[in-house]
Amino acid sequence: MKGNYQDYIGIYDNVVDEFTCKKLIDVFEQIAEGTSNIHHGKSQFGNSLKRKDYALYFDRVSCAESKFVHEKVGECMEEYISVHQGLQDFRLASWECKVQKTEHGGGFHVWHSEHGGARESSRRVAVWTLYLSTHEGSGETEFLQQGLKVPPKSGRVVIFPASFTHVHRGNPPYGENPKYMATGWFEHLDHEMIQTVLEKERNEKTS
Repeated sequence: MKGNYQDYIGIYDNVVDEFTCKKLIDVFEQIAEGTSNIHHGKSQFGNSLKRKDYALYFDRVSCAESKFVHEKVGECMEEYISVHQGLQDFRLASWECKVQKTEHGGGFHVWHSEHGGARESSRRVAVWTLYLSTHEGSGETEFLQQGLKVPPKSGRVVIFPASFTHVHRGNPPYGENPKYMATGWFEHLDHEMIQTVLEKERNEKTS
């Protein structure tokens, strides 16, 4: 999967075809109608961030779609690692797949990075995003220090470091069509996490 790179930001186009992106959006909407597990403006830790969007974790409610997304993102990450020396010896994994819906003027517009002091975020090395819808002139992922705005384009994957070097925000989408995207993190694997991943894989094989 060939990408374009600027300041450790990898951009990969046409990773998922438009038809499949629309199918993933349909799955999101179908699950959202019948579940109480949708997050309204909250982080994955349950705390309010005063954000205006809706999120579902496909790894918890739609395992087949989560696996598909991770396979596609994983192909991009292999390319990303091959380009950036220093990552080759890391033991990284991604298992969360957060799918977000952001309507006109919504989103989370605060400058932030993805690496934090909490146990859950302290392991993060890289961030990935798969855009499921296209928006021209709005809804970009904007990077503060790099002076870069990445437009949301259906099927596009973006990978970048989780650290303070890549402070970013999501700009609001405008128009009738909501913005849809999937996102997650590549994290350091310690012994405890390796056991968790192995147990999850065993459960998937027996389910």
